[in-house]
Amino acid sequence: MGGGKNVLTAKVKVKSREIPMTKSEARMLIKASDWPARPLLKQWGNWHLCDDTPELELRVGFRYAIPLETCTSTAQMLDWIFQIHEKNPHYAKEYDLAGLIAALNDIFQPQANCCSWGEEKEFSPEKLLADYRRKLARAKAKA
Repeated sequence: MGGGKNVLTAKVKVKSREIPMTKSEARMLIKASDWPARPLLKQWGNWHLCDDTPELELRVGFRYAIPLETCTSTAQMLDWIFQIHEKNPHYAKEYDLAGLIAALNDIFQPQANCCSWGEEKEFSPEKLLADYRRKLARAKAKA
């Protein structure tokens, strides 16, 4: 075995599973609490969080709205992503797809709330949206 770069020298316990990794990989691990806070947004490119309805709206010369209360599983979120991807490219561009993914991530925080470690969790899109709106209101009040 040459070089030794890929030699497993550490095991990190995650959710009662040990994950083998190299020392350099183990050093790169940081706690989620050490990550910088993401800014709270109401707009992601051409996507806007509606004030009066539980919708995420694409505004590109026409209106296309996603009712967020329909996102009751990560499969349904993924379905919306694929629906937008299949739209006419003159209406929904690649950056609109990226904006949609960022919006769903910010509002629902899927890895924390919906599908940690590849396993689907039960969650309420209405509750997660309400939590996000409260965070927006607190940030606005502080500004």
